[in-house]
This record gives sequence, structure tokens and C-alpha cells, in this order.
Amino acid sequence: MSDRTVGIGSTVSFGFMRARRGLVAAASIPAGVMASPAVAQTQQQIEWCENTSRAFSPDRQIDGCTAAIRSGDQRSQKELASYFNSRGLAYRTKGDFDRAVADFDEAIRLEPKNALLFNARGVAYSAKRDYGRAMADFDEAIRLEPTGAGAFLNNRGLARHSMNDYDGAIADFNEVIRLAPNYALAYYNRANAHRVKGDNDGAIADFDEVIRLAPTYALAYYNRANAHRLKEDNDRAITDYTDAIRLDPNFVTAYYNRGVTYRAKGDSDRAIADYTEAIRLNPKYGLAYYARGNAYRDKGDSGRANADHAEANKLGIKPDAPFARPF
Repeated sequence: MSDRTVGIGSTVSFGFMRARRGLVAAASIPAGVMASPAVAQTQQQIEWCENTSRAFSPDRQIDGCTAAIRSGDQRSQKELASYFNSRGLAYRTKGDFDRAVADFDEAIRLEPKNALLFNARGVAYSAKRDYGRAMADFDEAIRLEPTGAGAFLNNRGLARHSMNDYDGAIADFNEVIRLAPNYALAYYNRANAHRVKGDNDGAIADFDEVIRLAPTYALAYYNRANAHRLKEDNDRAITDYTDAIRLDPNFVTAYYNRGVTYRAKGDSDRAIADYTEAIRLNPKYGLAYYARGNAYRDKGDSGRANADHAEANKLGIKPDAPFARPF
């Protein structure tokens, strides 16, 4: 399930910070000197590997880094470490976390005091749900670079959240906010930790701050709406779901949950309209069929209700499912 569609009982995390690359630029060729084909090829491979503008695919980046590593032309261990790091980032982007970890291992062997490398490997371990090793790497990154540890603390907070250590996560996000008061992601992640702990007021306050700092961030409106729903403040919830849809017209679960909220207010017609849009965007969305069937039943339309419930059943939603499970 994607970040945007997780239930309110789960955390929607914006995602782990991407480690800065710290790559060393290739040496320029003096003016008036013709580069040999081998040099030109190496230069291009290094450009693929560094991928500073993210113009190249992960596969092209991996090819470039592999060629640069095998060329033996590195001027320093630092430069070689940067190629392993860059290839590890590309593998991580592809979801190949084992190869990513192997490359970060090699980069760390070459540059054992580089905090960014420990952070990058910690992110890969977190993606593998190996939170113990992830925590150890984030701790080491923070130890090596305590004055610039905001991103590392944020990532450690996310790992703690995934380990159900919500108080520890909040403590890390508090420290990030102290170091960087305008860092919207830290407020967002802290809001989700508050929400899981049942502190909806604390969550709403943090989502307010996210929206102040990043007013086009649809997920912040969506999750604030979920917190309002838990407080049974349906009007504010509908307003926030509507803003999330305005910012992201394909936000399937925002339509679904706005439909749930309309039905809670007794507005079956608007609920049906929202469930229908959710189904149009995701025809395999069984809960939306089930909920729309319930709304049709509210209106006394048993034919459409039965048809939607039958379709929901085909999609794995059983008759004893909650009548319209939100979030």
C-alpha cells in the first residue's frame, strides 16, 4: 500500500531523506588539448555516475559508476567512495537494497568518517525493515556530524516510529525542529507520531504548521482531515479533504474518505458521488464499492446496493466488513 493510502492507524511518512551525494567532480581537460576517446568515455561515465541533475535513469547511473569503479583511474579513496555511494543510491532508488547496502559498506570502508555514508546505509536498512542496523547507522552519522544532524535525526525518528517507539520518534523530531524551525517534514512526521498515540490535537497543530510552511502539500491536508474525523469534526474534515483533492485531483483515498464523511453527515448523494470518483480512479477499490453499496442502501436502492456489494465481494471485501471503514 502506498504512503498516501495507508490507514489512519498507520503512519504516512513522507519518505526518508535522500543523502547528499558528496561526489567529487571529474577533472576538466585543459583548453586546446584534444581528449582521447577513452578519456571522453570515462568523463561521460563519471557524469552518468554523479547524475547531479538526476537526468539519467538509475540503470544508466549504475552503468556509469560501475565503469568508473573498474577503470582504476580514481585519484583518491574519497573519489572511489563517492562512486560506490552514488551507485548505492541508484540501487536504493531501484529498490535493490541488498546491493545498495553492499556499496555503502564499501564506501564506508574507504571513508569511515563520512556521516553521509552512514546515513545513506541507514536509509537502506530502514527500507529493508532492519531497524536495529538502521538505528546504529543513524547514531553514528549523528556522532560524526552533530552540528548538521537534522536529516539524520529525522531519519532516526522515522526508524523509531517504525519500531513503535513513538515517544522516541517525537523526541527526535523535536530536536530536528529545534535545529531547523522551518523544516516542514519534521512537523509532518511528528504529527503522525502524535496521531498514532491518540493525540489528535497535537497532530492537528503540527499539520497546521506543515501547511503554513508548505501550503501545496496535499498529504498534510489529507492527514489533518483524518485527525478532524477522529474528533468527529466532519465539517473541517470535508474542507481539508476538498483541499487535498484540489491539490491532487487523483487522490483516490481523499475522495473515499470525503465520501465516508458525507455519509456520516447523512448526505448520501454526495457520498455516492465521491465513492464513484474513487472507483473511476481505481476500479479495483473494493472498499469504495462496499461503501457506495451502503449509501445506495441508505437511499432504499437495493438493486444498486446489492450490485456494489457483490463487486466488493469479488475484490475481497467480505459481507462482515466495517460498513465504511475510513482512512
